Amino acid sequence: MKTTLAVEELKKRSFVIDHPMMIYWPQRHEQVIFKSEYDLDCENGYDTNNGTVAFCTDGTLYVCPYVMGTMKALLEGGFSRKSMYVPFSNGDYPVKGKEYWEQLKKEADEERERELIKDCENFSDSHGFLPIDEKFFESCIEIPEKGIAVRHWNWGEDTYYPQVQGYFDVWAASKIGCYDINNGTCIFVYRNGKTYVTRNYETMKALWAAGYVRKSFFVPFSNGEEILDPEYAQKWASLCQKN
Repeated sequence: MKTTLAVEELKKRSFVIDHPMMIYWPQRHEQVIFKSEYDLDCENGYDTNNGTVAFCTDGTLYVCPYVMGTMKALLEGGFSRKSMYVPFSNGDYPVKGKEYWEQLKKEADEERERELIKDCENFSDSHGFLPIDEKFFESCIEIPEKGIAVRHWNWGEDTYYPQVQGYFDVWAASKIGCYDINNGTCIFVYRNGKTYVTRNYETMKALWAAGYVRKSFFVPFSNGEEILDPEYAQKWASLCQKN
């Protein structure tokens, strides 16, 4: 099959498996030999699992982390979905080439983040959620993708995550440009999809002026929780003293 330029570019951003190789499974603490041979039915086919894509062409298997343009490139290149085993999609990784695979995943994560921010900002532009001055973010904590762990005297330990993660979808669209307030603490999802928490009233006023709308959210750090990460705990304590 004559592949398109997009598929050729996809190959360059993929891990190539064209010979048997050793794969490590952390869950089982063991190494196994993965044989790359696929039957002819898998030629020009692809499959996905847990955000990882495997595709086979010219007798060679390629594995890459999923990003927005992956499916478009494969479908336009004439690939069709077939039942295939997808290496590196369950925590396993190549013993030789682990660093390269980790680098591919890191680059894909960065690309997905850029795609998400762009989609969120386009949505905000079309719905009138305006930017606010950068100075107001000095009075906020951004909830990172990994979350912020907390402990509450009543319900125990928990982790707070951003309202928008992964890809732009209906869920993301329902959160962007929205805020809620509890006990003087405000959570808001900014126009770029990032989640922030603040106790600064001037920041809240800026959100109102920028067209943000109130919606029912759980508001982190508004019920006496103890932040377990020392860095975030110190920053939140400092912000509370200022406001």
